[in-house]
Amino acid sequence: MKFSEYEYKELDFKDIQKQVENFTNTLKKTNDLNEAMKIIHAYDALYRDVDTQQTLCSIRHTQDVSDAYYEQQSGVWDEQAPVLQASFQLFEKCLLRHPYWKKWNYQLLISMA
Repeated sequence: MKFSEYEYKELDFKDIQKQVENFTNTLKKTNDLNEAMKIIHAYDALYRDVDTQQTLCSIRHTQDVSDAYYEQQSGVWDEQAPVLQASFQLFEKCLLRHPYWKKWNYQLLISMA
């Protein structure tokens, strides 16, 4: 696939924050490895999608700084990225501080490969 064929889509940042918050709260409550793996895989897919869209915006804005659309989108990312990163960090702290983390760690790493 050529870079030009990748679709950039505007994201609903409030919805993403809600999803991450739901992942975090659900993870806090579970002691079940299978449920934790589903949550972590869903979080990972969301994180990758967000990261891809931010990267696409950044590259396209860098390629043509006169493009008003990507200039505007770049400004949105400048405002929203720190907020999203804070949400992502809360999820990751929750995972690493989970009482079952040591028990799950090896199995989770294998499932993510």
